[in-house]
Amino acid sequence: MAAELGTFRVAATHWFEDEGVRQMLRTGGRSGSVHMPLVVPEQQPAVDRVAELTATLRQGERAGDSLARRQAESERRGQRRGSRS
Repeated sequence: MAAELGTFRVAATHWFEDEGVRQMLRTGGRSGSVHMPLVVPEQQPAVDRVAELTATLRQGERAGDSLARRQAESERRGQRRGSRS
């Protein structure tokens, strides 16, 4: 699954460029909040969906990173306590 998510990220960056992806992330993927110059109104729902997915994926990545940091810190604390005994 990680490969598919990476492919999605690369494709989104290719089509919307870095600034478009940043705009998606800044707006939290809210529907109608991202406007691309060459997107016709009929395509806006697809842009909204990409924005929503992009923001959701980033939130998931951050949550995973945060969890990994907390687990690593907990392990370090446990090792320090164990070496004091």
